[in-house]
Amino acid sequence: MSALISLDFAKTVLRIDSANTADDALLTALVAGVSQAIKTYCRRDLVPTHYVELYDGTGSVALLLRHFPLISLNSVVVDASSSAPTTCTAAGFQLRPAIGQIIFKPDVPMLGGLVPRFVRGRANIQVDYSAGFDPIPDDLQLATVLAVGNLYHQPDLTKQREKIGASYYYIGRPGDLAFTPEIKTLLNAYREAVP
Repeated sequence: MSALISLDFAKTVLRIDSANTADDALLTALVAGVSQAIKTYCRRDLVPTHYVELYDGTGSVALLLRHFPLISLNSVVVDASSSAPTTCTAAGFQLRPAIGQIIFKPDVPMLGGLVPRFVRGRANIQVDYSAGFDPIPDDLQLATVLAVGNLYHQPDLTKQREKIGASYYYIGRPGDLAFTPEIKTLLNAYREAVP
């Protein structure tokens, strides 16, 4: 998985002089680890990624892809498991990138003159596409760098800070990975709901 932020961005926001390379390996590892933790927390890939996936045909004109937002659609093979599959290009579809949905255009010619549909079947639709955020949204970058900063500046990674009065104190809470409530609020906009 690619990182959600660059080392240079992390150093700028954390006010670490770019000429100071003493902690670059640590920061790079933190950026990679936090990026993976955010992917896990959000239950989805967030960086641009290429996919070739199989879907069950439902007889519908629309198909909801597993990953979004949709960046590009390369091809769709309908009835991929048959002896006469039909390959369609992106030109044959209306795209709803924000939700990762592809919809057949009504005028797409199909084999045998049939109305374009995702033919019913198991794993008979192959979709080749790219999805993810490009560029990474600012609030997602902010959440990432805040979590990296929390881990970088926290003396014991198993402790979470709590505000009591005007002061912050660290109390033990293993497993939080420095995802404060503020960071979780930023990430919840990207978190996929579990059915």
